Amino acid sequence: MNKRKILIVIHEASLSGANLALLESLECIEPEFDFVFVMPSYGPIIDRLKSVQPLGEVIIKDFRWWMSGKLPSFRFYKLRSLIRNAIAVWDLRKILKECLISDVFSNTLVVPIGPILARILGVRHYWYIHEYGKEDHNLQFMYGTKLSYFFIKKWGGTVFTNSRTLSNYHSSYLKVDIPVVYYTVKTPQIEKAEGFFYDSHVLRLILYGRIVPSKGQKLALEALLLLKRSGYNNVRLTIMGSIDDMKYFNEIAEYAKSVEIDSLVRFIPHENQPFHEVCKHDVVLNCSKREAFGRINIESMKLGLLILATESGSSTELIRHNMTGYIYKANAASLAESVEKIINSPKESLLKIVTNGRKYAHSEFSVINHKISLLSILSNV
Repeated sequence: MNKRKILIVIHEASLSGANLALLESLECIEPEFDFVFVMPSYGPIIDRLKSVQPLGEVIIKDFRWWMSGKLPSFRFYKLRSLIRNAIAVWDLRKILKECLISDVFSNTLVVPIGPILARILGVRHYWYIHEYGKEDHNLQFMYGTKLSYFFIKKWGGTVFTNSRTLSNYHSSYLKVDIPVVYYTVKTPQIEKAEGFFYDSHVLRLILYGRIVPSKGQKLALEALLLLKRSGYNNVRLTIMGSIDDMKYFNEIAEYAKSVEIDSLVRFIPHENQPFHEVCKHDVVLNCSKREAFGRINIESMKLGLLILATESGSSTELIRHNMTGYIYKANAASLAESVEKIINSPKESLLKIVTNGRKYAHSEFSVINHKISLLSILSNV
């Protein structure tokens, strides 16, 4: 029996959250399908795709996003993007003609060529959406919201998202029910063994991820200042991540220095394998303004760390407050109050929350649940 061959459209070649989720999805379904991958450039994800079996063909073709953080005021930019995508689709049509593609799978909202290729090839299209757009990545549709969602509804095929929160958001535009497929969220087997305050009674906080305004590093620093002013000098903060916005990084570094908390803060660069560093801490902070899923929430619970996340986005969907982690209002005072509560709570109660979180995360966000959900979508033909 011949396997279905899926064309996977990947928006960028980095190891972004959406691409990590894609790798987990492929691992779930690889016995059922063959793959062809198309992406706009070379990058780290290509090495990771080599582990997918059977090894799929990787096609590099210059195509463009239809979302942007800074919408140009002149029409030529949009026209150039449109022309570039038209050329890419034409070239790919010829390349894929002999591949016997049965389905096209777009792994993100930000690229539109998947549905067009599916129409040309006469096959089904699946659109796995991992982002809001404006709210989480400051991305807007270049051709307008109304026209873009009309395109998604008419040509997008089967649309699904990574959280109920995100499903509700896009459903409000598409006026249809959108199914949800949660990720596996793989973590290494290096669960934290030490209890809280294990190093000279210091509470160690870490916030990891891209250093950009939407991830809320400034909020964490403001909360640290409030804790210091309240006499809590036994709190340390690590901020780890790639610097995607140098202006913002300089701003928060200068802020820490200006309010004299720089001795309590450590900035370290992004690591491809961050979890050994993460597990040297007691509490993981999620200060994002609005996240569609928030892998950091599930990673923290699986690693045996206490997660402290804002109430915005999907965190309230993924974390059961006071049972598997803590939720706080998205302001510095609420975050500082939550950290103070942790400091003054019995270790036994904190460790109970950590244990609950670990069991919950491993049970709900598993390979088998991911596979069942994803195959139910892909089998709905």
